[in-house]
Order: sequence, then structure tokens, then C-alpha cells
Amino acid sequence: MTGGLSSNRQFKIVLFDNGADMGELLTRAVANIPFLSQSVMTKQIHAGNARKIFSAGFSPEDFAVAIIRFDHTNSSEAEQLAVELSRYSPNTELAMCIGQQSFDWSTLFKKNQMPANLLCVEGSLDVFRARQMLQCLAEKFGLRQQLENERTSNARKLRQKNDQLNRMIQRLRESRDEIESGNQMKSEFLANVSHEMRTPVHAIQGISDLLVDTSLDDEQQEFVQTIRRSSELLLGIINNVLNFSRLQTSVIRLEEVKFDPERMLEGTVTVLNEDARIKGLDLGLIIKNGMPKQLFGDPMRIQQIVRIFAENAIKFTEKGSVLIEAEFRSDNLVISVTDTGIGIEDNSAKKLFEPFRQSDNSTTRQFGGIGLGLSVAQQLTILMNGDIGFKSKPGQGSMFWFLVPLKIPDNGNSVPLLVPEQIARQNTLIVTSSPPLSLAIRSYLEQWHMPSKAVTKRELAIEAIAESHYNVAFVDETMLDNASSLLEELRHASRNKQLRIVLCVFKSSNIENRREIRYDLTMNRLVRRTDLFETFQRLHELPEILDVKTIPAEPAKAGEVKLAKTAVTQETKSAPTKTPEPEEPATRILIVEDNRVNQRLLVKILTNSGFASDVAGNGQIALDLMAQKDYDIVLMDCHMPILDGFETTRQIRLREANEQVPPIPILALTANVLEGAREQCIEAGMNDYMTKPVNRRLLMEKIAEWLAANALPDTVSS
Repeated sequence: MTGGLSSNRQFKIVLFDNGADMGELLTRAVANIPFLSQSVMTKQIHAGNARKIFSAGFSPEDFAVAIIRFDHTNSSEAEQLAVELSRYSPNTELAMCIGQQSFDWSTLFKKNQMPANLLCVEGSLDVFRARQMLQCLAEKFGLRQQLENERTSNARKLRQKNDQLNRMIQRLRESRDEIESGNQMKSEFLANVSHEMRTPVHAIQGISDLLVDTSLDDEQQEFVQTIRRSSELLLGIINNVLNFSRLQTSVIRLEEVKFDPERMLEGTVTVLNEDARIKGLDLGLIIKNGMPKQLFGDPMRIQQIVRIFAENAIKFTEKGSVLIEAEFRSDNLVISVTDTGIGIEDNSAKKLFEPFRQSDNSTTRQFGGIGLGLSVAQQLTILMNGDIGFKSKPGQGSMFWFLVPLKIPDNGNSVPLLVPEQIARQNTLIVTSSPPLSLAIRSYLEQWHMPSKAVTKRELAIEAIAESHYNVAFVDETMLDNASSLLEELRHASRNKQLRIVLCVFKSSNIENRREIRYDLTMNRLVRRTDLFETFQRLHELPEILDVKTIPAEPAKAGEVKLAKTAVTQETKSAPTKTPEPEEPATRILIVEDNRVNQRLLVKILTNSGFASDVAGNGQIALDLMAQKDYDIVLMDCHMPILDGFETTRQIRLREANEQVPPIPILALTANVLEGAREQCIEAGMNDYMTKPVNRRLLMEKIAEWLAANALPDTVSS
């Protein structure tokens, strides 16, 4: 057998024997084995000298086979020699020739822990048996060598693979560092672009708002509204591109704060309502029963998804309505937006959430946009461990929905409105052709277990009120366009002479100019649950209806309920009064802003709202002014020359601490909307954070909020 013998190590034999005949026998046996005769080298060692040889540096590993002649060697000495050989050279094949002696081998092996690779040969040896023994040892040695070579080869290959893996890991690390560096550069670039674009958009929107309140003819009003809508469209594109980029680079961090979901949604719908009204669409909001008063989550991201859905619904709906519904179900906030728009073809549904995709990407598509909104909405939903989807029928409309798991904080569960018994018994008629308005009122009345009926036509309203006893009629302002006598007809046909009529009006309604219309209260068509409840409370407080002329109330603004005024039949004479001198506004606000257009805009907004203001073009000027005058609030831009808003705020807080004066509210007013911008402002010592372009209504709400907070004793800035 030749295949088992390695060519890189000679087949050497060492013989431990006290005689000479065994060595001669082995020499003759090797000569009869062709594949061993050229490679065998033998060495004979006197068994008694073995330990001395080991201690002198003799290495048994130099030999492939070690043979111990047992019958010429002391038995215990031979056994010990076998054990020591296996310890010194575990890869050497061992053989023990015991001659004619007989042993209990199991006892011997167990007693002395003999090596497992020991080959024992009993009986006398001749050349034939010696050759068989050597062939067997050679095969064992060859197999061991083969395994050793394979192990060496595998170890070498493993080292090579390991080296390749380490090089690959190093390349991946370098690629990761390059990507992170590129992402950082992209984020900085987007931050700069966003900041530079938001600043002029802020001016465009702000000036447009101011122009709307001036004396403009219809054509000029239309031009201004077009400018405003175009700037809002541009701002939406900026926001979507920025958010998409941040989602792709995983730099968005979610907030975990307490918020009021109903208030959040009402604020969102209020902002969207004007766009819907301009297109002649009805926008409605329904908060279903069981909505907690507070939730833990990221209200800004949730609001962003709602806006994406609603803005798309308004954009793709030419007539009809858009309805937003929200409920809290199985520890999930579930929000849907349903429209009566164009719907979505089946072949477009699969790619709808892909970035830069729309249901129609052709050059002749009717609607604008860059196709990022739904992709951003989907990624934000996934980021919040939620789910998202839609249903649609071409030509009938779509319903987009999403849900996110949210926790309810302690004492965050909703407290049902306690409807007094005298109000709960009120039977209500709803007269409107607007599904969102009808659904919203009826939904809330059902939550309060109050009876109601809705009709969509004038004739049906008169018929219904003549057949049943109704206490209240909610009449849509749009129903009066071609039937100004509808309210009088309802009163005349009603079986209840104390029928109360509430007009549901637009925010910008001119109903006060129609003196012939008699009603009791007005309420915004964009129904809020609290407004509806307050309306019933006000109705209950009204005196009984007498036969007097009623002067209509001023139209309700968003979130307001106004009473109609009863006419005075006798002129009231009043003594002439002296026109008082204009008083200095009680509240003075410091504007810290380096952009001249924004300076003028903010000054005008504050002046129109009854506030006095001063302007500082950078932080150093602001510090100088604050050393000379007292201010109630500071509106602080963040990025300015000489001294930025962050360092300015730190110096203001340091000065306040040294002088032991109450901290002044500082509101950040910045175009920086990147992740961490708010935290950076709060860390610097600012109290609140608003992004440009600033909504005038929200700005006034923030100012009022902080003025009220600062008026309280022991107020601590947050």
C-alpha cells in the first residue's frame, strides 16, 4: 500500500530492545516492502537507556514508529516506556512485541492508562509477521499524516478566508465612514438649503396674510390667495424632500411626549380647512367615542402623516368632501382620511408608496407634486411600529388609514362629557347637504345619546319639522343661498314655537350683512366636539323666544360660539364723548432677527395684534436693548451674524441669574427644522420653538400662552 504514506516525512523506525536479533529481523522485513525500502531509517536503543536519552534531548517525534521489544525488557519498564513515548510524541505510532508472554491486556491498559494507538503483537516474530506489522504501522502512519496534512491545509485556508474577511470588514468600515461622511455633508447641505428657502417663503406667506386683511378688490384677493397657496405648495415640497432624505439616512428620532390627540387633530384640520373651502370641498373631523384625553407619542410625526393624507385628498378631489376620522382601538391610535376624489386604478396601487411615484407619471398628468408624500408617511408609520394602507375605487374616491401603537399616561383616559338631562332630551334636526358636517354632528350627538335626524333638502327639512317635535335645528349656511326664507319657514312649520336655530357658518362668513335672516346662534361648519357641547349649553341659557326682531350674531370664528343680539326698538341717546388718546400697548416684544423682510413682517404682525415691538439685527444688539428696556417676550432667530441666538440666550439667562430677576420667555423663531433643532434651542435656555414660515394664528397663540404663564407667580422657564 503506497497511498497512505506521506512523502514529506521519512518513515523512520526506532527500536527499544536489549537484544540484536530484532533489529536484523526488521531490516530484512523492510527490504521485502518496496514502498518502504527507500525511505526507512532505523535506530536501535537499549531500553534501559531510554530515560537518559529523553533527558538528553532525544525527540521521538523524529520517528514515525516506535517498537518496544517486551520479552527482552522488564515488563513494568516497557509499560512505562510506552506511556512516556505517547506523552512525548503523540503522533508516533507505537507497537509492543510481547513474544510468548500472556497478559490480561484490558487490566494492563486500565491500570497503566496505556496509549490508545498502541499496537500489541503476540507470539514470536518472523520476517513475514514483521513485514505485516510494519505494513500496518505504515498505513496508520500514512492515515495520520493525511489527516495532519488536511488539517494543516484547512487551517491555511481558514487563515486565508479570515484574512479576506478582515480585509472585507476593513473595506466595509471605510465605506461606512465614507457614507456617514456623505450623509453628514448631505444633511448639512439640506439644512442650509432648507434654511435659505424657508426664510423667503416665510416672508411670502406672512406678507400674503397681511395683504388679505387690507382693502383689496376681488381680483387682487384672488392674486394674493394664489401667491399664498403657491408658497404653501413650495413649502410642502421642501418638507417632503427634507423628511425623505432624513428617513433615508436614519437621522429622525421620535419624541415620546404627552399630547392631546383631539386638540392636535383639530389644529391640523383648522389649517387645512381654508384650502378645502377654496376648492369648494367640505372638510370634516370626527373623533369617535373613547378617545383618551392624553397619549404618549410623537404628535408632530402623527400630524405630518394626517396632513399628507388630507392634502392629497384635497388635491385629488374636485367636488364632494374630505372626512378625517380618529379612534383609539386596542391600544392603537387609528386615523383615516376618506375623500370623494378620482380614486386609484388597480395597476397603480402597488407603486403608490414608492418614492417619486404617482398614480400617473405621464407628462400630461393633471395634478402636481413630486411623489414623496406617501413614501414619507409609510416610513414614518413603520418608524413608529405602526401599519398603513388604503382602499380605493376609481371614480368614487379613496380611504387612506394608518395606526400607531401608543400608551395612555396615568390619568390620561378620557372623561365623558356630562350632558345635563335637560340638554340630553333635546331632539335635533340637521339641515345640510354636506356629509362631513352631518356626520360630525350626528356622531357626537350619538355619543351623548341625543336623538337627531339629518335631511339634505329644504323641502325635507320643512316636512320633518312639521311632523316631529324638534328643539334645535342646525342649518348649514350653504342651504340659504337660494332659500333665504328657509329659517322663517322652519319656524312657521315647527310644532315647537321655542325652536332654536343654529347657523353653521364658514369662518369668513358675511352672514351678518343679511339682516333678514333670524337665528339664535352661529357655529363654525368645521365642527369641534367641545364647540357643539358649548352650543347646547348656550341654547339652554337663552331666554324664551318673544315676538321681537332678532339681529343676527357676528359669524363665529374657529373654535367660537356667538350669540345673536336682540334688537332695541327705542333709540338710545348717548352723550358725546371725547375721543381718548391712543394708549401705549401694554406688552412689548423684542424681535431678534437679521433678515430685513422678516423684521418688517413680524413688526407688522405684532402691531396689528396690539403689541409694541423693537428689532435687533443680531444678538449683541438684543443684549444692549435688553439692558435699556424691559420686554415681556423675546422672539429669537437662531442663526445670525456677530452673536447667534443660542449664545445670546445663554448670556440672557446668565444675566438674569446674576441679577436675580425672573426669566423672560424666549421663543425660538427659526428656519432650522432638522432633527435636534428643538432640543438645541431648549438646551440653550429658550422656552419654546417655532419654525418658519410662522403661522400668524399659531404665533399669537404661543405669545398668549407664554404671557399667561409668565404672569403666574413662581413661574419657572422650561
